[in-house]
Amino acid sequence: MPYACAAGNTGDVNVAANRMYTDIETLYTKTINLNPTCWMAYNNRGILYDGSQLQAGDEDLNEAIHLKADNDKSYYDRGLFMSNMVSINLPLMISIRPSD
Repeated sequence: MPYACAAGNTGDVNVAANRMYTDIETLYTKTINLNPTCWMAYNNRGILYDGSQLQAGDEDLNEAIHLKADNDKSYYDRGLFMSNMVSINLPLMISIRPSD
């Protein structure tokens, strides 16, 4: 099932499933709509966002961490995302939850 976000699954949805969508962001959004606890979809959609969608990317990466706090990848991706925003001189307005 292309929308699955099984525990322990660390890979992206397979290529055959991706062909059902116009773009990868749509796939991750559909996955989140069907399974709002899918940390991987939040993480992967969060790193897709560019400078014009800084807040959306930050929110998705924070939600991925909130859903699966023991996953190092989400912390790494959030740091990389913020680093990229600083390197292109965008104002860095992020929200970090006290539990992060």
